[in-house]
Amino acid sequence: MAETDWKPGDVAMVTWRGMGITREDMRLRGTTRSGTNAWWDAEGTWIGDETAKAVRRLLVIDPEDREQIERLDVAYQAALDSAPKYHGLADVMQQALRAMLAPPKPPKPEEPLGLGAVVVDSAGGLWVLCATGRGMFRKCNDPNRGCFWSWKQIDAVEVLSQGVTS
Repeated sequence: MAETDWKPGDVAMVTWRGMGITREDMRLRGTTRSGTNAWWDAEGTWIGDETAKAVRRLLVIDPEDREQIERLDVAYQAALDSAPKYHGLADVMQQALRAMLAPPKPPKPEEPLGLGAVVVDSAGGLWVLCATGRGMFRKCNDPNRGCFWSWKQIDAVEVLSQGVTS
């Protein structure tokens, strides 16, 4: 658990060992009087980071907060679009909730339309537009596989070249 991943107000399921007993319950991230970080339970009992053995992020959604519900809907639709046909709705919802816990991604760049346009995906892979117009993107390091016909299928984070348009 990296210290920078957590901030005051984060909620987690924390497992810790104290007095020979392993315990697990929901905790809220906070700060002690001395300024150190700690996990607090509902009764005000705290444990320090050094005592926490395992920490799992929890997602809290207020059903009256329209923005949170809309974010859940967007995450659910994205998970549904990417899920194989045999996945159940519970699997898709679980994937959507996990996506909401991830830090927000930067906005996807506009699709380059020029022949030979080069983009970088979130894993660092290079993709080249190798057909004119809204054609096929092909992964550079694997010319025989890794083709996508649709821009939305590539998790592009940067456009390196707009390609040739005329």
